[in-house]
Amino acid sequence: MRGVEIDFHVHSRASPDGLDTPERMLWAARDAGLDAIAITDHDRSAGYRRLIELGLADPAGLPVDGFLVIPGVEASTTAGHVLVIGASFDTPARRGGISVEQLARRARSFNRAADADPPPLLVAAHPMDRTRAGVGEEVVRVAGFDALEVFNSKTLDRSANARAGVLARALGLPGIGGSDAHCAAAVGRARTVVEVEAFTVAGVLAGVRADRTRVIEGLHTHAEMAACIARGWLMRPWIADWLGRAAASLVGESSAEPAT
Repeated sequence: MRGVEIDFHVHSRASPDGLDTPERMLWAARDAGLDAIAITDHDRSAGYRRLIELGLADPAGLPVDGFLVIPGVEASTTAGHVLVIGASFDTPARRGGISVEQLARRARSFNRAADADPPPLLVAAHPMDRTRAGVGEEVVRVAGFDALEVFNSKTLDRSANARAGVLARALGLPGIGGSDAHCAAAVGRARTVVEVEAFTVAGVLAGVRADRTRVIEGLHTHAEMAACIARGWLMRPWIADWLGRAAASLVGESSAEPAT
C-alpha cells in the first residue's frame, strides 16, 4: 500500500473556459509534486485524448514515466455539475442536457477494457456551492454518488466545502478534493492522498471506493485568480480555437463537390 497525491479536478484548454493545453497542465502537476491528475474538462474528452496522442497518458490506465493521468469529465446535468472519474467522453454541453441517472449509465459503459475493470466513480462536484451548479444536498442523498468533492479550491463560500464534508460523513461516502484548476498555475492547489495497492487508474478508483482518502486543502490566491481571469477575458484562447475549427469547417465545405 502506498499513498499517492492526486488532483481530481483539472480543466485544460479543451474546456470552453480552460486556458492552458493538457500537456502544460500535466507538467504543472508534476512540478507541483503530484503523482497523478484527473483531466475533467467540461463535457469534453478532447484534452484526455490529446495526452494519449502525445504518449503522456496510457489508455490502459497505467502511469507514464511515473505519472498517472486519470480519464474524466465534468458533466453538466439537469441537477448540476457531476465529475466522472475513470472514464472520458463527451456529454451535452448545457445544463439540462442529461440527467444524473443517464450520466451514470453512460459512464459505466465507457472505457472498460474488460469485465474485471472497475466502473468509474460518479462524484458530486462542489455539491453545496449552488452558485457554481452544485447539485445540493437533496440530490446527493438520492442520486447514488460514489464520493463527494468535499474541498474545491475555487469555492469562494468556504462554508460550502465544510458542509460538503459534513454531508459526506453523514452518508458514509468517501471525500475527495481538487483544485478545479483552469490554468496551470492553480494545479494541485488542493489535492487528495489516496492509499492504493496498485498505482493504476483501477487502483486509484479502488482506493477511493474503500475510503482510503485524505484531502489536503488549499485555496486559490486572489492574485492567481485575478491572473487567470485576466488571461481568460483578454486572450480568450477557446474563442481562437473555435474560430480555427469554424474556418477549417468552412474550407472543407467550400472544397466539397456540389450536389447534383
